[in-house]
Amino acid sequence: MIAISLSGVLVTCLAAFVVSAAVGLSVWIVVFFGLLSGLQSVAWLADRTSVWRA
Repeated sequence: MIAISLSGVLVTCLAAFVVSAAVGLSVWIVVFFGLLSGLQSVAWLADRTSVWRA
């Protein structure tokens, strides 16, 4: 009985860890791609404005 409840607690903790790790990883991926697209738009805008100035 104790072993079953202990394994249940371990499985629950492992599942919670996997879910939180997946959510945290997806948040970091969204932030990373958001920064990349932001830098790309800034570079594109700077390129366009420099072309218009020249």
